[in-house]
Amino acid sequence: MYREMLSPENKKKMRDKRIKDKEEMTSDYQFGYFVGENIYYNILPTISIDSIHTRHLIKVSYREKKEFERLEKLWSDKYDLGKDEAKEEWEEVMKFRRKMENKYLPPILDCTYWLMNIRDMKEFKKGLISSLWNCDICHYKLEEDEIEIFDDKDLYFTTIRLKLGD
Repeated sequence: MYREMLSPENKKKMRDKRIKDKEEMTSDYQFGYFVGENIYYNILPTISIDSIHTRHLIKVSYREKKEFERLEKLWSDKYDLGKDEAKEEWEEVMKFRRKMENKYLPPILDCTYWLMNIRDMKEFKKGLISSLWNCDICHYKLEEDEIEIFDDKDLYFTTIRLKLGD
């Protein structure tokens, strides 16, 4: 399979796709993507039971950490038997994780920047969503209609508001 990926035909096909993607990419998409990267590196919080952490780490209690580890082990042990057999345990892990997210993470995350001139809001949000989804640790809703972007009344700042996922 790896050899197929390296075949001259496949390399050309992948390169042609990158060229097409580049030609279709807008500056507002790129702007949104880079703002998303800035949110990830400088603002986005994570909780200590997450497998990946940001600079803004919020610690859960020792008991909660141990309970999460116990639930995860139950799921992991059963997952070895098969994905379907471990469904119930996975749902328990996710239920506990959601409980920790709601307890520790801010329900609204306001990311404030100097005034931005976003010409195509849809493309900007697509880039922002792509970046935050790609970081694998964003607990906030990444649907276009759930992200609010607004300027303050005196036009000094632009705020991007993210809401905690359900």
